[in-house]
Amino acid sequence: MAGKNRGLGKGLDALFGNKKTAALPKEEPPKTGGAPLEVELDKITAAGDQPRKTFEEGAMKELAASIMLHGVVTPVILRKLPEGEQYELVAGERRCRAAKIAGLKTVPAVIREYGDEEKSEIALIENIQRRDLTPIEEAKAYVTLMEAYGLTQEKLSLRVGRSRSLIANLVRLLELPAVAIEALEAGTLTVGNARPILAIGKEENRISAAEEIIAKGLSARAAEALCNRIAAMEKKAGEEKEEKGNPSLAGADELFLKESEDRLKLYLGTMARIKLGQKKSRIEIEVSSREELERVLGILGDRREQDVERKKDALRAASRKFTV
Repeated sequence: MAGKNRGLGKGLDALFGNKKTAALPKEEPPKTGGAPLEVELDKITAAGDQPRKTFEEGAMKELAASIMLHGVVTPVILRKLPEGEQYELVAGERRCRAAKIAGLKTVPAVIREYGDEEKSEIALIENIQRRDLTPIEEAKAYVTLMEAYGLTQEKLSLRVGRSRSLIANLVRLLELPAVAIEALEAGTLTVGNARPILAIGKEENRISAAEEIIAKGLSARAAEALCNRIAAMEKKAGEEKEEKGNPSLAGADELFLKESEDRLKLYLGTMARIKLGQKKSRIEIEVSSREELERVLGILGDRREQDVERKKDALRAASRKFTV
């Protein structure tokens, strides 16, 4: 073959040497496995549960141009339908579509006897191996298989040759807001940019974060920093709401809290707040400058020294009382 055209040709040389490939036999009564047959495209029906849903126009035209030059190198996989001389496509939808664009009437095909579960698995595995699926298409295919056939993520991982953690991470992407899912399917958002959004709890905040990541074209690290800030704000707001709704502050307890805050303000000469939580409580003291901070620390230090001296005096008095 010509030295400058080594794309698909190199692969064909490795399989067949420099010889011309033999023409495939025309369609015969369906066989299972064995050599591929030429099957008319009009007799092939694409199943509705095919994992791949999107077909990029430019990529399809490139594949059609390659098929016009080299033919369909890899046979599609079909299964026989019970009604008439019709076949259901198990794997190879891109090749069938591109073959039609290229003007072909038939494609090489291998006929298999697959049950519904096997057919779904093979279709998914073939697309995974060819990296033909978007992350969202792959995630939806996993969910469909698990729901249709009662598979756990662990069992599914063994069936399709993917790790359980990878399947779990992909399936979680389906929890993203619609704007993020659409961007993932369009390729304007990567999994690395999108996954940090799941750290955010509220749906409206997830949408805002996704829109900002897409609009600004943030890197995965920048997207993670943004989402962590929003998640931290949500957590703080939740803690404050929990403290305000704490039933221990009702009635007399609320009055005691108010009196305690007033005593702190008077003693320290600055604003002070006591925040009670269900597990932990905290005291907040406001200072407007370094000098004021040193003044407050001085007050607290003096009080500590006074307490220490009082304890020493009490010990000395007790020792004199019991001295013989």
